[in-house]
Amino acid sequence: MTKHNFSFSLKIASLIMLGESIFHFSGLRLMDVPNWPEGSISFIKFFMHLWASASLFVSLVLYKMSGDINLQVALSKSLGIYLIFQGALLWWWSNFPL
Repeated sequence: MTKHNFSFSLKIASLIMLGESIFHFSGLRLMDVPNWPEGSISFIKFFMHLWASASLFVSLVLYKMSGDINLQVALSKSLGIYLIFQGALLWWWSNFPL
């Protein structure tokens, strides 16, 4: 993959994460749950906003990475190692539930 294609891919990924952030901040998922207990809805709202802010942060990091080749190299390696660890952890939890 060339440098230009990788940079373009990062910009597309940034837009996708921005869209996800907007979706979670909007609260559209809660339109279907008017009869749920108030405590459950408050709990869900908290985690939706937490996920929305994390998605916004990832979107900003991806956009910043798309313009800086040194940042792309540094973060791609460290994020790759982290994602291997996270994938192994998710695989472990799916095969051996708590």
